[in-house]
Amino acid sequence: MHDRVGRPRPPFSGPKFKGNTPSQWVAVNGSIMSNTELEFAERDREELLRMDNPVDLHYALGRFGLVLGGLPAAAIFYRLIFLFGGQNSRAVLVVAALMLLVGLFVGKQVGSGLADAVSAIERRRWPLMLAGSLAIGLLWGLVTGGASGVLAFGIGAPIGAIIGAVVGAVAFPIFISLHRILSAGGKIEASLLRPISFGVAAVIAGLILGL
Repeated sequence: MHDRVGRPRPPFSGPKFKGNTPSQWVAVNGSIMSNTELEFAERDREELLRMDNPVDLHYALGRFGLVLGGLPAAAIFYRLIFLFGGQNSRAVLVVAALMLLVGLFVGKQVGSGLADAVSAIERRRWPLMLAGSLAIGLLWGLVTGGASGVLAFGIGAPIGAIIGAVVGAVAFPIFISLHRILSAGGKIEASLLRPISFGVAAVIAGLILGL
């Protein structure tokens, strides 16, 4: 190949850019994107660069599912144990502790597993996102509460699923809304994730305890 004045051009040579910054990459490879989409992408990139410890959605939902599977469940067990006078029964306390551990583990695993679904609905309009987050919360609660309730001689599974669904339906729309507002490029600062996760779960636990 030759250039415009007839001199031979080295193989694989082509137009060059002054530098290789992420913003130039977005501009070149995102040529079919609208100006608004490019502005949002550039804004997300700048916000990500300012984060000290960004975590992805899988980690964030896993941590939230862990906390949500623990605090509200602990509040429920506390009320039920003292309501029925089981605080002096070692067997009751052991079963409650095992149910709590199952809720922690399953809540974390199910939360992380729902990351792709949450990522998809976060890009929707707010009414659709809230409806989708409600459905995701119900699913999380049914699985987590049902798995935890199985240890109560099996009869606790449907009760646990119902209670878990209510907790998830309240908590997930709040968490997903806050994550959408505070995240950039699908990632959120770890220092923000902790108070959000514990705050949402603690408020629900406080309501259960009547505080």
